[in-house]
Amino acid sequence: MISPPSAGSVFRIVEFPPDSEWDDGGGVRSRMFHSTASLDYAIVLRGSIWSVMDADEREMAAGDVLIQRGTNHFWSNRFEQPCLVAFVLISGTLSGTA
Repeated sequence: MISPPSAGSVFRIVEFPPDSEWDDGGGVRSRMFHSTASLDYAIVLRGSIWSVMDADEREMAAGDVLIQRGTNHFWSNRFEQPCLVAFVLISGTLSGTA
């Protein structure tokens, strides 16, 4: 499951191997495009990675933070070393009142 539960959140740390270790050139990466119905924080902990979106892409390095909401995207590690990224996904559905 990528998205958090309704009125919930998800925290995960993902290690992305270099693209050369798993992309067969047959469009595997493009099938990794996804979006979530949540507010997402991506924090690069170690290494570098590319955030690829429909119309743009950006290189991110250790210490960089990306905040996105419902953006169609995937991650591309075009480097020779693994990249470690922390993700915090917060549901777009809130319950209760303030």
